[in-house]
Amino acid sequence: MTTIRLFALLVSLCVAALASAPPKKTVFVDKMNGFEEVVAEALQSAEAPLEIIEEAAHPDLKILLGKAFTSVHAEILYQKQTGRRDESILKAVDVKTGKEIVSYRFHMEADRAANLKAARTFAELLRSKLSK
Repeated sequence: MTTIRLFALLVSLCVAALASAPPKKTVFVDKMNGFEEVVAEALQSAEAPLEIIEEAAHPDLKILLGKAFTSVHAEILYQKQTGRRDESILKAVDVKTGKEIVSYRFHMEADRAANLKAARTFAELLRSKLSK
């Protein structure tokens, strides 16, 4: 009898946990010259309520990679003044509203470990924003 009660309690706890979990959002990771694989890996390891889809049909969110500077002249001026190279920006955009949810500035490196670290930081920012 106690085994049946224990099993019923366990099942009810699992159902309650699933019911309280936020719904998963679908995410499309745009092409980024191979960096999209690093971003997808980071999103999956962040345990965010996200489902990565392969095509840009109807995602809730879109992950994009852009440059910090829209003008070549601004980028050159920045490099001369700071001595640093250009920055990249990872953005998560809500497809329905077109609003940027999260953005993260970083330096794109040739080292995969450094890029994975930047992608994981972005994924954690996105996870914390979505869990609010």
